[in-house]
Amino acid sequence: MPNRILFLLWAFAGALAPAQGQTLEEAIHLMLSYEPELLAAHADTHSAAADINVVRGDLLPQVSLNGSGGSVERQRTIDGLSRGDGETLFARTIGISLRQLVFDGGNALYATRSAEHALAVQSYMERSMIEARVVDLSEVYFEVLRTAERIREAEANVATHERIRQQVSQRSGVGGTRTDTNLADSRLLEAKNTFVTEQIARQTAIDRFERLTGHKVDSLVLPRVPVVPPEMTAVDLSGNWNYLSAQSALRAVEDKRKAADRSGLPKVFLDAGLSRGEDLGGIEGVDDEARALLMVQWNLMNGGSRDALQKREGWQVVRAHELVRAADLERRYRLIMLWREREADRDTAASLQTQVDFLKQVANDYESQFAVGKRDLLDILDAWNRHYMTKVRLIDSSYNLVTGACRIQGVQGKLVEFYLGRDGWNELLAKQGKSAIPHPHHPNEEGVEPLAAELDPPQSGVEAPTAAKKGFFAKMMPDKHTDSSPAEPPAGLLPVKGQPVSTTRPIAPKNLR
Repeated sequence: MPNRILFLLWAFAGALAPAQGQTLEEAIHLMLSYEPELLAAHADTHSAAADINVVRGDLLPQVSLNGSGGSVERQRTIDGLSRGDGETLFARTIGISLRQLVFDGGNALYATRSAEHALAVQSYMERSMIEARVVDLSEVYFEVLRTAERIREAEANVATHERIRQQVSQRSGVGGTRTDTNLADSRLLEAKNTFVTEQIARQTAIDRFERLTGHKVDSLVLPRVPVVPPEMTAVDLSGNWNYLSAQSALRAVEDKRKAADRSGLPKVFLDAGLSRGEDLGGIEGVDDEARALLMVQWNLMNGGSRDALQKREGWQVVRAHELVRAADLERRYRLIMLWREREADRDTAASLQTQVDFLKQVANDYESQFAVGKRDLLDILDAWNRHYMTKVRLIDSSYNLVTGACRIQGVQGKLVEFYLGRDGWNELLAKQGKSAIPHPHHPNEEGVEPLAAELDPPQSGVEAPTAAKKGFFAKMMPDKHTDSSPAEPPAGLLPVKGQPVSTTRPIAPKNLR
């Protein structure tokens, strides 16, 4: 029965469809290149990738160039050594030194690993945000289609009441009552008001769609619908981005705690260098140096800050464990709620489809009986109103089944993959190493004017995304060290089945005035 309902729903939606229209895949690409919060999350991911090199620097050689120059005067007498006689000399030196960490107990290593896990946390958070926004966009997309269906039903409802009003007018001329005429007029006015209300709801859905994508709605193609497993236990939640992010956050704080535990161990450095100096220390003559030393540094007491650091990181581990548990509970709870809503919508849709067929037959029979004086006008109007309201509820339940399937896919972290291809996420990683695309607000890019501190006044209309932003989704997952981007993926990676539904054609009932 649910399959039949969805088929009928899609058939109704395609009845007045043009040949072409915008797909949901294209709308997703538009949103990913336009939505400011997603672009901000993308910048956070690149920032987290840069943090790895900040921490990793302690593990790599440190090379520095040293130099000094200035007047020195020294009086010094030491047997067997050069003698400073108090003359003012110009001391100068220049040299290069290398310092390499040899041993610190693993402090720098665990700090680097913690930063790598922090990058994974941010990456998963960005994916979670994208997944949530794609769920929102799919709901808005189906809402535009749903409101178009409701408008067509409201238009048909107005036409039905106009037809009944004409019948009442003809009957009043041959002995009908003014009460019937007034009743028919009031119900016709109510139907027209309902039509106007549905138009407002449709415009609200269109405004939300334009807010998410930055583009006007032309016409929308009926998209594919995710397939939901027959049993809730068959739903795989292992790819939930919030849960994966919480797990990475736990690993990050565990490594950070290990780094804190090793902060009290001695550090051993290799110090090597070459320098050339003259008249150093106020002693005339050349003073060159070449050295290669092992140096030990051990901070034996630091006022208790190390102990406090270890306690703080220990509690952070406890907190991270609880957040993992919370993320696990939340994903399971959301699935249970969505599954119950889906079951309710499925049962409701099956029942409403039967009621629609029955009520249509009842209303037609009442009209036939009214024509021979065996039914009151109120019976006919009530029957048609119940038929209209039941059909609207059937549309809502049917679309709720569709959007519920998208939400369940979103909880699994698979909706983006469903609409953008089987390898929707992995494809992004495989395309790394291409030329970097500068962000229009990046302060380090040449020829890019930074944003002004003052906000511009609101402008009418919706600004289309710039060309520099269009490749956002293709560069969503950065390399750990470089800010590179692949070419922008084509809009609509997979073929879309179904017929488009126009959202620009004005829909108005006949003889509304």
